[in-house]
Amino acid sequence: MKITSENYFATVAKIGVENLSPALKKGHELIEKATKSGTDWKSYGTFKKQFDLTFEVLAKFIDASEKSKDVLPVKTYKTNIIHTEKSNNERAAVKPYSVEPKVTAQKRSKDKPTFKSKDVELISPETAFIRRFASLNNKTKTKEQVLSFIRSLQKAIVERRIRITSKHGKLIEYIQQFLVDKYNKANKKNIEFSFPENDLIKYKKIGGGEVVLNSIRFIKAYIGLQGKEMTKEKAKSLYNRIVSAIEAKKLTTADKYYKHIKVILNSLERFVKQKGDNPSLPITQAELNGLEGVLKECGCKDNLNGIDEHTIINRTEKKPPQNTILNSQDVINLKTHKLNFTGKWLSFIGNPSRGFTAMIYGKPKFGKSYLAIDFAGYLARNHGKVLYVAYEEGFDDTLKQKLQEKNVAHPNLFVADYLPANLKGYENVFIDSVNKAGLTPEDLDKLERKNPEVNFTYVYQTTKDGNHKGAMEHKHNVDVVIEVPQRGIATQYGRYNQGGEMRIFEK
Repeated sequence: MKITSENYFATVAKIGVENLSPALKKGHELIEKATKSGTDWKSYGTFKKQFDLTFEVLAKFIDASEKSKDVLPVKTYKTNIIHTEKSNNERAAVKPYSVEPKVTAQKRSKDKPTFKSKDVELISPETAFIRRFASLNNKTKTKEQVLSFIRSLQKAIVERRIRITSKHGKLIEYIQQFLVDKYNKANKKNIEFSFPENDLIKYKKIGGGEVVLNSIRFIKAYIGLQGKEMTKEKAKSLYNRIVSAIEAKKLTTADKYYKHIKVILNSLERFVKQKGDNPSLPITQAELNGLEGVLKECGCKDNLNGIDEHTIINRTEKKPPQNTILNSQDVINLKTHKLNFTGKWLSFIGNPSRGFTAMIYGKPKFGKSYLAIDFAGYLARNHGKVLYVAYEEGFDDTLKQKLQEKNVAHPNLFVADYLPANLKGYENVFIDSVNKAGLTPEDLDKLERKNPEVNFTYVYQTTKDGNHKGAMEHKHNVDVVIEVPQRGIATQYGRYNQGGEMRIFEK
């Protein structure tokens, strides 16, 4: 049997994660985290080697299991919609998978120590760092990867997400010094790690002391589907994983977020039952706000599983400062943080990097503010907090009407009638309009330099001939230029996509 990204999660759900070998469980954890439980496979290129190896081992596991005498019954779910591959008659003819001989508790305890862990909503940063530090054992990392690890750790300490005075503060301090010494003493490009057995057991005991609640994992996976291209196979796969966790009693009514899981199950079931080629995920805005409120309340909206090795090792680096000279080879190796736009915004704008700038200009009543608000709503749903500075309209009825008609009101979307001096906490800022705000190209340049990680979108008034008011320098400085040459039609040209077009008032 060949395992691919298309059938991987359905196959694992059929076998049951609890029946996988330890190596496959470890591989499954990586795939589940990197793909957001199968909802986003964009990271496949980054982890292709690890993913393909897991696929290959799983295929061999299934082949070996089918020859075994210990037969694992095919899972049956308490629903009339969840079967991802075949009809009832076809399924009856499918040979069930089998499992490897069970390992006794006595034998397992000799091979690998087991630790008690507690379910948490958010793994603490210090626990996550200690866990990832332990994972370096018997591995070889590049100096760049080790330096990235050090920077991440130091940043967490400076931001007081990790305190030296905390329970494991002395160990964190030791880890930081250990990594710095390793980096400074390394004569080669690669650095090898090997820890004494007693130390390794201590690290693993601390790192394994916290496990994220299954309910939180599933809520994040479901919210990750919002605003993305959704298929019935993806919905069935997530539904099956939730049902499997319930049947295995890994998710029970005692879980404080169980009622939210029921909302997700009902939404997925209604989605699968919809007819047509382009069904929509049925959930009310109130229900969605409730789910997002769960993640916000537990502090796990942006980084549910804490800082893991993949975040540390493959972390996006900031752009080099201005007035810097780099070798051409270093320029090629620079990392950029792509935002991974989806749907109509990917077709229209392309896939910009974090810190992009855009301008929208057009004649009055042509729809440029409608377009800007629609874009702000998309960013709020998918790419962090948004501040929409409404210099033109303020808090009047026309702004309220646009928010309602575009259905973009969201906990991450904020509106102001002035530009605050401090933009900390916002990933996206809209200024409507630059002319009304009286900002010059030099003002905007200073604003962008002060906030290099913020995505800025500027709305401009136009002259009688349809060109935007202000110096041409405005147009040359931004990454994305959007013109609204006639009512309801927007055209885009910029560095990420040439010749995009969008109808503004279509729902």
